[in-house]
Amino acid sequence: MSSRSLLLALSVAAMAWSCGEEAVVPTEVALSPAAQALVDTLYLDEYRAAERYDQVLRTFGAVAPFQELLPLQAQRLTALREVYAQYPDRAMPDPLASLHYQERYADLGGACEVSAEFERRTAERYARALRLRLPPVVAATLSRNHQATVAIDLPRTSACR
Repeated sequence: MSSRSLLLALSVAAMAWSCGEEAVVPTEVALSPAAQALVDTLYLDEYRAAERYDQVLRTFGAVAPFQELLPLQAQRLTALREVYAQYPDRAMPDPLASLHYQERYADLGGACEVSAEFERRTAERYARALRLRLPPVVAATLSRNHQATVAIDLPRTSACR
């Protein structure tokens, strides 16, 4: 699946997941430049994790934990898109705008090791963002994503080695 196809598939999955929820109302509370930069980085982290998990599934088949984690990435991306919806003047970063290297893994253990390291870094970024002064809706979204990363993604990718 190409990056553009993955982006489309994640968008469709995310829309299906969020159907029936209330519309997002823009907030009056501004994000600091540091918070904006971290939200942008977290969005790209989550997108690239989904891209990595998709690549692992294409290479090794329907393997745990990646099969279970891919839909969770779509949920987190949806949550982050809702943060951007709070700030209509703030564009989401385009994950396809910059080239990045997508590693090919020789074995599942290598994919697990790389994924665990990236999940650890993402958890640290969420924690750093949560130490900033954030509007309540943004803090709640980042907190939920952080909790899921720490409670689900990091243990599962660490254990699959």
